[in-house]
Amino acid sequence: MVLIGPFTQQVLQYDQCSVMVKDFDRRQSQVPRASIFIGQGGHEGAGLNSLSMAEQAAINAGLYTTGQVSPKCSSGNCTVSPYKSIGYCSSCKDVSQDARVTIENTTAPWPLNASDIVPVTIANTSLPNGLSVAFGQYDSRSEMTYDLGVLEALKGIQVLFGAQSQFNQSSTTVGTGDCDHGNWSCQGYGAMDCSLYLCVKSYEGRIINGSFTETVTSQTPQDMSNWNLTVGPGGFDYLTTTLDTSCLDVNERSALQAAGITFNASSSWIPYAFFNASIINGATTWGDNDLVQLERRLLDRGCIYAVNSFFDNGLSLYLNGQMNGTLSGTTGMYGTYMAFNGPQLLQLAYNFGNYSFERTESLVQNISLSFSNYMRLNPGQDIYNSSFPATGDATEMKTCVQVQWAWLMLPTAVALLTLVFFVAILISSHRVPRAVNTWKSSFLPLLFCGPTPPCGHDGDYDDGNAGQDVDSLKDLAKSIKVQLVSDQKGGLRLRERYEGGLI
Repeated sequence: MVLIGPFTQQVLQYDQCSVMVKDFDRRQSQVPRASIFIGQGGHEGAGLNSLSMAEQAAINAGLYTTGQVSPKCSSGNCTVSPYKSIGYCSSCKDVSQDARVTIENTTAPWPLNASDIVPVTIANTSLPNGLSVAFGQYDSRSEMTYDLGVLEALKGIQVLFGAQSQFNQSSTTVGTGDCDHGNWSCQGYGAMDCSLYLCVKSYEGRIINGSFTETVTSQTPQDMSNWNLTVGPGGFDYLTTTLDTSCLDVNERSALQAAGITFNASSSWIPYAFFNASIINGATTWGDNDLVQLERRLLDRGCIYAVNSFFDNGLSLYLNGQMNGTLSGTTGMYGTYMAFNGPQLLQLAYNFGNYSFERTESLVQNISLSFSNYMRLNPGQDIYNSSFPATGDATEMKTCVQVQWAWLMLPTAVALLTLVFFVAILISSHRVPRAVNTWKSSFLPLLFCGPTPPCGHDGDYDDGNAGQDVDSLKDLAKSIKVQLVSDQKGGLRLRERYEGGLI
């Protein structure tokens, strides 16, 4: 049994495991998402809406912190089914190789006293599209203009960090000299093209110990060919819309194909035009149409993703106004920047000259992420409730018992063999004649005969009254009286007692 013990101890193993919350009201977890986003700003003109203060704040906050959506999870540990949400994505490209730097030595009025004409060195950094930065160096004062141009039609952001007047003209081509290719700090200037574009992101999320983490598994491409400008249903005005074809079943796909919609074999996203267009077709005319009913089911399931186009145009206008400007910086006696005058957003991007492609790219990414989170939390008017949250299960940590059946193989084998042996003993004992000395079942033979001497002749008790079996000894024992007496050595012995005394 000592050898079997370690095996039986391994049968039950205890572990922390996650089990679903039993209370139905607390069982479901939720993560905010949006299928349709409607901006809350006012109408500013033809095809243009302004951004509300909350929408502007969401963009500006992205330069400092992206924020995070807040899930609903009663237990602090929840799973969430994969989900999708509309938002904005970004992409950036280093175009420093297109920048050109020229140095000009001239004279100009001293900024603090316009009557004084002093020498000044000006470094001009420019791009082929006309965006330029001028850096002017006086004795102890630096004047620098710094622009971020926004291409309104593409919601593109072009960033140009200009060279200072001490710039080494021998390194105007990226990669020459001692600088690695693309190292802005080393080469003294930098330029990049970035784009903010409408997209749908696919997520995987999980809440563990109250901490929510989500990962973007995929997103729609920057190519806007999968989107369509269409009149929306129910007073949505104009929407930029796409359809997730992976959301369709076979019958829905066939119905849309019959209606003239072409599916893309290489993508699960296609441009979509509403059948129930509230302005063009009229809801009363199409209200009973099978396609309209199908469209409502697609909206209710969150298969159609859209943004009102007037907001999309207003976003470009806002970026253009916020990310264009001039910075003027003053240097101290050791050449370090002491202060800047200019828009706060530009100061943050310039970062006292400690700029790089990676840092600037991350700022643009943070803007897109921050506003995408805002869209998920504030989708706006949605008459079909298509921006329902992603759901999952709330779980709790419990101590679970796992049975390792393999560890029972040896104990089971030993138990079976023991049982077989016991049955065999019973069978063999049953077949033994009663005349045989089966004394192992009683202590009487040991008391009558002792451990070594034979019990009388041929195994009989020496008084001649006992037989060879235990039953005879039991009958004899009933007629014998014994007494515990001391011997000569002080030991105690059982002595038979009869009427005349002790034997």
